[in-house]
Amino acid sequence: MAQINTRKRNGKWEYRFEIAGMDGKRKQKSKGGYRTKAEALKAGTQALNLYNNAGVTNESKEAEMSVRDCMEAWYESYVKMNLGLSSQKAYRSLIDNHIIPTIGKYRMNSVTFTALQGLIDQKSASGFKESTLTTIKAILKGFFRYEFNAGLIYQNPAQNIYVSRSVKKNEGKISTPSVKAYTRKEMDEFEKKLQNKPAWYPFMIGYYTGMRAGEIFALTWEDIDLKNRTISITKTILSKKKESRGSTSYILSSPKNDSSVRTIKYGESLEAVFRRFKIQCHENEMLYGTYYTRIYANAEGRLYERFKSESVEDGLKNVNLIMRKDNGCIFSQNSMYSDLRELFGGEFRFHNLRHPYVKPTTKKYLFFLVPMIQLS
Repeated sequence: MAQINTRKRNGKWEYRFEIAGMDGKRKQKSKGGYRTKAEALKAGTQALNLYNNAGVTNESKEAEMSVRDCMEAWYESYVKMNLGLSSQKAYRSLIDNHIIPTIGKYRMNSVTFTALQGLIDQKSASGFKESTLTTIKAILKGFFRYEFNAGLIYQNPAQNIYVSRSVKKNEGKISTPSVKAYTRKEMDEFEKKLQNKPAWYPFMIGYYTGMRAGEIFALTWEDIDLKNRTISITKTILSKKKESRGSTSYILSSPKNDSSVRTIKYGESLEAVFRRFKIQCHENEMLYGTYYTRIYANAEGRLYERFKSESVEDGLKNVNLIMRKDNGCIFSQNSMYSDLRELFGGEFRFHNLRHPYVKPTTKKYLFFLVPMIQLS
């Protein structure tokens, strides 16, 4: 077995031990800069143990960096390059608010399974939903797998972390809102209450198509084929708070996944909704005149609002969004949810409109298909 030797060079101590030779030549591993002989011997012992257990030593600068710095680099080089904007936003929030405050100060080569599992268990005990805990686990596993495959750490401490079964069974404080299939009577009551609210339009589209809210609010009039009664779903809309003024910016992005890009058909009932809305938008534009707001997007999909009378910067392209306020400004999902909370409190969940259309395999879902196949 290799022995650790120490020596003093230029006022600092260095350790040295022999490693596997290559091409018949002997090779040694060494590192200096230690203040005392004891420090050099301790570091050499650790390095030799790593070498004997893993076949390599890892004393790269990255391994000595903090989790925070390495995770920031991973977010820029991997997350931004490979994940959609909605996933980037979710990752960013969990990293900033939960992961970095807990383990960000650790050195990369000192993180253990216990520390990572403890993070998840701590959030579980605090009442986090299973979906949030699962995403935290995915971030940790993806990050440490990336660092391990890149050779920056000698083992992956996140490989076996898990979300406990008690969370998956919704025990204790954990509870996930159940999916509810609304009755036809409930849907009619919701529609009547929303008749004079802007939220009536996205509600009706969701009711007849089962589209996601983000997909509905990203629709433009070019996506609607009134003649053939089809909707082309090619994008979604994301919102992001601006730190400087507290306002919100909007971005048109690719859908959740490739299968989300699709064309769906609709019947006469929804056609009537679209025609009514288009007429109303035209009347609003005539009423507001030069003070009507038009919406533009840059090459990255970020949306901008400008009065008709204003000049438009180069590089901006007109976007004929459907979901707009009377003055032409963007009607946001938050505004819709505000309308829904005002009328229904916690009784109504927009996302529940989707489920009958995803897998309508039981008889209790069939009434949702009536508006799509009976053209009345």
